[in-house]
Amino acid sequence: MLIRAHLPSLIGVIIVDLLSRILGIGMVVIGLLALLLAVYAIRRYKRLLKLVSLPLIILSVLCVDAGTGYAGRGDTSPRTITVTAAKNAPNQLILLFHGYNGNGQSLATILGAKLATHGTVVAFEPGTKGYDSDKVLAAAEQAIKTNRPSEIVLYGESLGGMEVMELLRRNPDLHVRSVVFNATPSTVGNVKLGGSALKVLDTPVLLHGGLISTEILRANLAKDLGNAPSPEKGVDEVARQQAYGAMRQVTGRTAFDELRFIANFSSPRPDEFVGRADTVYYLHAPGTSDSTVKTAASSNDLSKAFTHARFVDDPIPEWGPDLHCPTPERPTPVINELLAASQG
Repeated sequence: MLIRAHLPSLIGVIIVDLLSRILGIGMVVIGLLALLLAVYAIRRYKRLLKLVSLPLIILSVLCVDAGTGYAGRGDTSPRTITVTAAKNAPNQLILLFHGYNGNGQSLATILGAKLATHGTVVAFEPGTKGYDSDKVLAAAEQAIKTNRPSEIVLYGESLGGMEVMELLRRNPDLHVRSVVFNATPSTVGNVKLGGSALKVLDTPVLLHGGLISTEILRANLAKDLGNAPSPEKGVDEVARQQAYGAMRQVTGRTAFDELRFIANFSSPRPDEFVGRADTVYYLHAPGTSDSTVKTAASSNDLSKAFTHARFVDDPIPEWGPDLHCPTPERPTPVINELLAASQG
């Protein structure tokens, strides 16, 4: 009976998967044909080189990349990581939502042990096949249902803070003890690298994320990690390197899915989350912005959205200017804020 009940869903998944692979192969073929035409134009019509070949090469790269992404389509369900509460810890649930190109396992490893004295800690690990906000939120809702906590603390790192707001939107009766935002943009316009231009990602057919974008992304991440900020004294070096290793495994599809989520995020309205949290903290580097987010503007928007909550805007001197969510290198301020959020 169980198999029969799930058979329609299983058939639907197989059909969708098959169609996506066919679409992907078709796009790769179109891309290769465009590349051949570009080469032909270069060899045969030199005067048309800039007019014809460059657009064809761009189309080729986009089609091949998107096609390989479609062909590699698979399950986008996140993995739930749970750090069991310490003995005699309160019946509290601390949900951790990672940021763009972030990693739930890393958050659980870096923050979990310190937080377990105050309750059960749960984070969500994205798969290599893509990022699905609905599935992340469903996993969070299941964690709440399973643990049946007396109190809840929500932590959102950059993009993860947007997921926190979506969780509250999906569950209008959910009241939490505290929310901790870490440099979360309140609107796509407050994202400095791209901003409103991210709306172009609403064209998923050609901006899907495949082999080419994955390799480019990983090369850029490797370069960025080579310039990572210095770690604080006593940081867990193994956990830090594991976080870097996980970031290097990100795929183009996951990155594009996360960017698309940011692009389509609805900014919080004034009073939208009135009475939904007792205390709200907003952590950020000193100043009005960091390397990625206009933090002062975002903090102001969130304070207006979470009216009737005690709102704490908390610049972290140890992070220095421009550092955006340096959790692997300097986790102590995040841990201290979450401990305060779980106590007061």
